[in-house]
Amino acid sequence: MRYTPTYHLAPDHGNGNGGAGADVSTPPVQSHPGLFEQLRGAQRVFDAIGDAFLVVDQPGHVLYCNNAARSLLGKDIESIEPGEWRTRFRYRLPDGSLSRNLDELPLMRALRGEAVTRQEMHLSGEGIREVWVSVSARPVNNEAGQFEWGYLILRDINLRKWSEEKMRLHNHAMDSASDGIVIADALQNEQPIIYVNEGVERLMGYSRDEALDQPLDVLFDSAVEDEESARAREELSKGMPATLELQQQRGDDGPTWTRLSITPVHDRTDSVTHFIAILSDISDLIETERRLQEATEELEAANAKITQANHRMKRDLEAAAKVQRNLLPSALPEIECLRFAWSLKASEELSGDILNVIHLDDENVGMYILDVTGHGVASSMLSVTVSHLLTPIRSATSLVFERSGGPGQVYRVASPGKVAMRLSRRFRWDLETGQFFTFLYGVLNCREQTFHYACAGHPPPILVADGEARPLEGTGDLPIGLGSPRASFEETQINLDPGNRLYLYSDGMEEAMNPQGELFGVERMLHHLREHAGSSLKESVNKLVERTREWREGGRQGDDMSVLAVEVRG
Repeated sequence: MRYTPTYHLAPDHGNGNGGAGADVSTPPVQSHPGLFEQLRGAQRVFDAIGDAFLVVDQPGHVLYCNNAARSLLGKDIESIEPGEWRTRFRYRLPDGSLSRNLDELPLMRALRGEAVTRQEMHLSGEGIREVWVSVSARPVNNEAGQFEWGYLILRDINLRKWSEEKMRLHNHAMDSASDGIVIADALQNEQPIIYVNEGVERLMGYSRDEALDQPLDVLFDSAVEDEESARAREELSKGMPATLELQQQRGDDGPTWTRLSITPVHDRTDSVTHFIAILSDISDLIETERRLQEATEELEAANAKITQANHRMKRDLEAAAKVQRNLLPSALPEIECLRFAWSLKASEELSGDILNVIHLDDENVGMYILDVTGHGVASSMLSVTVSHLLTPIRSATSLVFERSGGPGQVYRVASPGKVAMRLSRRFRWDLETGQFFTFLYGVLNCREQTFHYACAGHPPPILVADGEARPLEGTGDLPIGLGSPRASFEETQINLDPGNRLYLYSDGMEEAMNPQGELFGVERMLHHLREHAGSSLKESVNKLVERTREWREGGRQGDDMSVLAVEVRG
């Protein structure tokens, strides 16, 4: 037979007497006869607070509890037997491990009459939700100094623990990056550094403690030329991204070279709030350039064709360096047979989407768009890293070029499937960060007017031709980071005619939701593009983005929205 104390405060079921029938001859009412009358009078106040509030006696019976306690610990918590506190629930420590000594738990200490102040623990059990709680307890002793009864307050701290875990994953993602990452506060004087990852110490020689609070200008100390340093400072002062090369001496190993790319972060008023700097080791690239230059000078008199090829490679490297200064295409390539337009609307200050158009050679243009899962700093850093890897530099480590297999250092354009496969090998699934990204990459050949593309979990392009709009065939491959690193990626090819348009977009466009919970959807996108097939390419992109914004009716933008479009000209 279960024990129910005679002094239990029963809920008022409409009989008018509430808990007034408690037996005042039993402790703790005997020593404090007004206690339960006060608790009953404050019943509505206790039920209104969000924390679980309980009064327990020395054996461990629940004398009183509010609605939050019933919701947290179960509706029948008032009838729990003292011994059941150890068996009814499962407990975990703050480090996530199972508790082997229950007596050390803050809840058990409180039941023994110890004072407890905001001690954390995890509760789970049948019929209740898993929850992290902060336990506080105050005992009340009798005249002999013995514990008689006490107050317990259990506060739900799930949200805070979730935020701490999210920040831990973010820091892990940043520190696991091979490149150095620096964040500076643009709103303070001298723009102090507020974050560095482990890669900075390896590339720059600064420890974290030495780098923090230093002005951003310290990164320019080893710039190759004063002109380059001055140019970079001027571009940053105008809110533009800047790129330059740094040289450092590392003991007897000779000079090392680092490419420093700094990007301003703008808020919604277009004010610069932060600077994000990416430091990448380009020593191998610089050494390759030096050797190529030497070979060119030695063979210039004897072989004009090799000299011309080397000059072309140098121009390509310079063009690639210029593209890399911009994470988003501030100036789209001017190609006679093509017209481009794009738009990217971030849902937060930092975006997980990124897109670009890269001029590969005289005949081919590369186009890509990617969408990193999640939002905030960790997602944007991954998108920046991937964009950096997709720069069109002809080298053995390039993702968008490959050696032709012939004699000499001759490279050709890599197929879209091979580019996706190389990214898949670099970015494998990490259980700690849980990050992956969808990716669409295509190569448009101007002379043949063909488009090859591969989709890694990304929506396929939309083709607009002869006033009609339809989605192209998707390849069905998994996003980068979810599939096997040895997986291959299918390719699809289409032929294009003058006047045809292609629209590459992220799923934030079709998943824009109105206040009624309806998605904008692909069909509405197709209808809009048909309706504006006669408009200019840029106008059709802008109106599509504006249409999705109107669909949300002023509601919160849940995901980044990006569109990259191309039109074949006659």
